[in-house]
Amino acid sequence: MTDTPIPAHILAWKASTNVIQMGEIPSADPRRTVRGFVPDKKIDVPAPTLAFNDPYEDDEDRLNKVKKYWRVCDKERMLREACYKELLDAKVQAAEWRKADENVRPLEKAKEEAAAWEKEKEKEKEKEQALETAARNKEKTVEPEKDNEAGPSSNAKGKAREVPRTPRKVTPKKSQTEVRSGSEGEEDEEKLQCVYCVKKKITCVPQAGKKVCVAYSRRKMKCEFFDKSSWAVLDGTRQVVEAVRELAGLERCRDASQLEVIL
Repeated sequence: MTDTPIPAHILAWKASTNVIQMGEIPSADPRRTVRGFVPDKKIDVPAPTLAFNDPYEDDEDRLNKVKKYWRVCDKERMLREACYKELLDAKVQAAEWRKADENVRPLEKAKEEAAAWEKEKEKEKEKEQALETAARNKEKTVEPEKDNEAGPSSNAKGKAREVPRTPRKVTPKKSQTEVRSGSEGEEDEEKLQCVYCVKKKITCVPQAGKKVCVAYSRRKMKCEFFDKSSWAVLDGTRQVVEAVRELAGLERCRDASQLEVIL
């Protein structure tokens, strides 16, 4: 392409198909001579007028006019060819870019679909995690509510039982002599024990014909035997003590339940 600026009528062509191409006329063509001069119809350049009858115009002047005209035509032809080539290259490059874009577009579309699928999968996973967390939180909140519901109700039931509570009927437990008598027979029922042996928790062995046991003769301690009424009183006392302890434990449980309700 020449360094000559391209004219406006050539710049107006935006596509290679719009370019009006000019055929190259060789230098030996008769149209380039003075006698056979024929102007090119594809260019809007005024053709020279050759006056062969003018005495002031000789053949050299007419030849200069013809040469000047064809120089302008050759320059126009070269500019048009350069513009055509440039537009054609741009068209080819655009086609290549379009083809490359068409080839890349499915890949980009596949990538976008894969990314969208991954996002949906992550959203579903987040939803599942949120549901699991909500379920766990709900279970955690339901358990204290159940405990609270069970606590006051149980306390109320305890209170309901405690308020009209009547003292238990004390049933005397069988004494050791009675338990032994049930297993050993009627002879063991009459067997007595002294106070000292009961306190020391040793076996009381009475002596035949005497009112004291063997321990008395060894340790010289006072020996007093329990009779059946004494055993009944002793067992009753033990049972009363156990009942009092049980009532004290129930009282502490009631106080603890009342504190739980207040808190």
